[in-house]
Amino acid sequence: MPGTLRHRTHLLLSNEPPRQTTAIVATTVITAMIVLNVAAVILSSVPQLHTQFLVWFKMIEVVSAVFFTAEWVLRVWSSVEGSEYFGLPAHKARVNFVLSPLPLIDIIAIVPLYLSIFDVVNAESLIALRLLRLLQLVRFFSPLVVLWRVIRSEAPAMMGAIFIVLVLIIIAASTMYLVERDVQPDVFGSIPAAMWWAAVTLTTVGYGDVTPITVIGRMIGVIIMILGIGLVALPAGMLASRFSEELHHRREEYRRRVDLALQDGQLDDNEMTSLKAAQREYMLTDQSANQIVAEESKRRSHVCQTCGKTVLT
Repeated sequence: MPGTLRHRTHLLLSNEPPRQTTAIVATTVITAMIVLNVAAVILSSVPQLHTQFLVWFKMIEVVSAVFFTAEWVLRVWSSVEGSEYFGLPAHKARVNFVLSPLPLIDIIAIVPLYLSIFDVVNAESLIALRLLRLLQLVRFFSPLVVLWRVIRSEAPAMMGAIFIVLVLIIIAASTMYLVERDVQPDVFGSIPAAMWWAAVTLTTVGYGDVTPITVIGRMIGVIIMILGIGLVALPAGMLASRFSEELHHRREEYRRRVDLALQDGQLDDNEMTSLKAAQREYMLTDQSANQIVAEESKRRSHVCQTCGKTVLT
């Protein structure tokens, strides 16, 4: 409900426009804590620094654990106010929120902090999980938000493309195993061993540590490389195409907002403020936004037959 503490907390932690000064400050603090935490993880992997600044690293871990736990609890509590959960009972809204990707990643990144603080496991073994906190930045940077949405929308198609690549890797490895196993039993002595060569060749990486030496094996290698040029590029091509479509959609949404604001023939201060917020929301540069405003103004204008002046309609 607007005006309640829970609603204000949701606005404070969300990235939804229009953004108040307090929300911007909160985002800056959270971002700084993420960067500090990740920097501490990276620097602590250096033996000399780990020994010299162990107390500081432990202090950062404790502060980060308290800070990110409090943030996560507040996000779960205020998630009921999210537009995507409108109409749901509070407990169902919170369960849906907790089971969504980013909150789950938050939990995975928080747990290692406590395990490290209480020496349950070796901190170094949890570095990869703690670095997942970088994914929290998806919430605060518009380009990352767009990329995240693109990946989610294209996930089924990308999974299909990846599945095809995996099938091709298995087929290539099996074929090379049959052709090369007698002459190179150390590297092609089994299908799992040959899958390394198949993956490296199909992705056109070509480390050169494993190569076929028979004529048939080299011919198969050429075919796999040619197939790899097209197939492995499929996921990247899908993302690029969908990303372009998403940006075009955002431009059209901004154009629609401008068109609605120009219905009365002019843009007042409130409408300009709203359009400025929409510009940030849709990730448009000042040049692009001004161009859209100019185009819509021109489209709505005509020359008065009486006075000869250009007026908006």
